[in-house]
Amino acid sequence: MLKEGASIALSKSKRVRRAAFSDARKKGPRFFINAFNFPAWGLCEKAAPALLSGVPIVVKPASPTAWLAQRMVEDIVKADILPPGAISIICGSARELLAHVREEDIVSFTGSAETAARIRSHANVLRRSVRANIEADSINSAILGPDVAPGTDLFDLLVKEVVREMTLKAGQKCTAIRRVLVPASAAQSLWRCRHYALGRHESG
Repeated sequence: MLKEGASIALSKSKRVRRAAFSDARKKGPRFFINAFNFPAWGLCEKAAPALLSGVPIVVKPASPTAWLAQRMVEDIVKADILPPGAISIICGSARELLAHVREEDIVSFTGSAETAARIRSHANVLRRSVRANIEADSINSAILGPDVAPGTDLFDLLVKEVVREMTLKAGQKCTAIRRVLVPASAAQSLWRCRHYALGRHESG
């Protein structure tokens, strides 16, 4: 694993940070099997880091919205901004796609838990130890550590994020926070702050 650059602050207090790492061992193509409701965003979000790391991508969009993903790939190819063969698309059934992946490849899937289980248990994926990144029927959570007290920057950040997840798109997005786990000692404070933040949000 190679660290890329310095860590970047994600909050005003600079206590929440992110760092990027690249896996130098995986030089095979990235196979993106995307959900029907992410024909554009799902393609771009997954394609960007793969293309920046210098590996080709194969996109397999869900059939109901494959027309949009196909048109986007067509526009990218026509724009001549990538080397030939850097991006490919498969519309319709994936057929024997997983039978041809190898150890250096990565399969990334967004969709149902049922399909995810079929990918994980595929004979070739198991035999070759192919890495499979799965986002299936997400039940995301936010966890407050016992060392974070009410009134601190991190506590306020949790309240803000939970309220935003409840109200943005009416909470109807696959990455929304669905569970909030906090120590019993902080539960009442979080509940009161949540009501206050919701009222402030509704009033504009």
